[in-house]
Amino acid sequence: MNINSIPLPNTLIKTDTNNQTNSSNNTQLNNKLNVQNMGTDEEMLKKLEEKSKELNTKHNIEPSQTAKKSFETIDNELTTIQKDISTQNPNIKNDSWDFVYKNGKFNVVSDQLSSADKSFVEDKLNNNFVLNESAKNINTAVINYYQHTPEDGYTWSNGKGGSIVFNNVSKQLDKGILPFKEMINDVKKDLKPGEGWSDGPFHSIIDSAKKYLTPSVDTYA
Repeated sequence: MNINSIPLPNTLIKTDTNNQTNSSNNTQLNNKLNVQNMGTDEEMLKKLEEKSKELNTKHNIEPSQTAKKSFETIDNELTTIQKDISTQNPNIKNDSWDFVYKNGKFNVVSDQLSSADKSFVEDKLNNNFVLNESAKNINTAVINYYQHTPEDGYTWSNGKGGSIVFNNVSKQLDKGILPFKEMINDVKKDLKPGEGWSDGPFHSIIDSAKKYLTPSVDTYA
């Protein structure tokens, strides 16, 4: 059997869970594994399967699960923090601000709070160790999910014959592009009454990060 006639493992699919009914919005992660110098046909297939599983775990399963767990932790911590804020400063409403993680620190985003109120909230956020660790874990998960090296052999595609590449995700995240409360609220909108974090699809929260990222190479632009 010719090596070129042996099929690669199935293409990995990452679906935009916010619009599952629209196939044009589905995001495919094309696996282009290097099949040279892999030995016999049987050995090659085994190596392909192992490599495919390894990459799927690294760039799909683990970051998706990490992001969901970390966002759930942030959501829980926010409940306590916002109660504390309301007690100490009742004028600060929960829906009047969001926050991002920029260069290792939380920054409050709001067009309603004064500079003093922003600093007050930022102190609450930055002094919470669990919140900080969760934000770091989210950044790592987003990088692993979206940013791939040439060795990985992955490119993003929306099925139109071109590819989308994210190769500077870490630098983008350092600018504080992810509004945590907005992302949490967007995911919660998709949950049915009575459902919690454990009930929703774990891809949903990390898939929502895509709209805040800017592709480095976008053949559709």
